[in-house]
Amino acid sequence: MSSELVATEPTQPAPSPLAELVVTATALFYLAEHEENPAIATYWDAFHYIASAASVGHANLHPVTPMGKLIGGMVMMLGPSLVLSTPDRTPSPAR
Repeated sequence: MSSELVATEPTQPAPSPLAELVVTATALFYLAEHEENPAIATYWDAFHYIASAASVGHANLHPVTPMGKLIGGMVMMLGPSLVLSTPDRTPSPAR
């Protein structure tokens, strides 16, 4: 029996579902709110809202458009559960 070494390409880790949610929701929230909501003047304002809503389910900015409210509500429901399901990648101390 011959043993052959098979060259494989290194694999990239899969993106975190939480990161995907934050990036996508931020872009959609910005598009929905920036013309109607004076508190959302930049992409970073939208990021601040989405990151806060995803982590604690609350933010000091508030959506004013129906689409912004829908996006905010979805983030507030999905975000905290994704935060809890994101694995801790630090090794446990040896016992």
